[in-house]
Amino acid sequence: MKSFGSDIPACLRLALFLCACLLAFPLAAQEADSAACRVDSAACGAVLAPAVEDSTAGGAGVRDSLPRYVRHADFMRALWDRLVPQYLKVQYAGSIGLVSIGTGWDYGRHDRWETDLLVGFTPKYEDTRIKVTLTLRQQFTPWSLPLKRAPRWSVEPLTCGLFMSTTLDNRFWTQEPGRYPNSYYNFSTKVRFNLFLGQQVTVSLANRKALHRAVSFYYQLSISELNLVSAWGNSYLRPSDYLSLAFGLKFHLLD
Repeated sequence: MKSFGSDIPACLRLALFLCACLLAFPLAAQEADSAACRVDSAACGAVLAPAVEDSTAGGAGVRDSLPRYVRHADFMRALWDRLVPQYLKVQYAGSIGLVSIGTGWDYGRHDRWETDLLVGFTPKYEDTRIKVTLTLRQQFTPWSLPLKRAPRWSVEPLTCGLFMSTTLDNRFWTQEPGRYPNSYYNFSTKVRFNLFLGQQVTVSLANRKALHRAVSFYYQLSISELNLVSAWGNSYLRPSDYLSLAFGLKFHLLD
């Protein structure tokens, strides 16, 4: 894979470009959905009116009275609405890059579950090129506690989950290359699995001109499966040797 650049500014320019795209996409999706709803309301008025009359008269439900193609269109529209990313995340450190940006989805009861897709960038430092990392993260937040004296603020005292990351560089591998003796490296250098725990603070934005519904600040402590094995078998290692700390911001774009 070719390098994305030769210095940190190039890396940051790419990160800012991706942020702009992620911010614009949900807004464009909302406009498109609103336009589609207006068109459908005008086109299907003749169909909906008789259905409502039948329902008032004691017939079947409105939805069951609609033509099949209308119900199918509603289903597809709802499906696409669920695929629209709901937030933007920017993270510092955390073993997935010096800076990571990405998007994701809230779902489940009270939006307790989150699924993130992140792209991380690590400057070359002593290396010859910038490293790019892809991360898939699953998070669960058991509680959200509103603050009585500050109604706009809430605290999530525990966030937990796991994530898988891979480095986009042909110098890393998932299976041991033939140039090494058998089982010389009995682990993958390309893919890492991590467990994490953290906390989060969220503030709702009352300003009607704000682009985001709310903003959250979080931190996480994570450990990879490789570091977990190393910590278990080497008592001389300190927590700072096998734990990774990350800080991040979550911008809530959609409800």
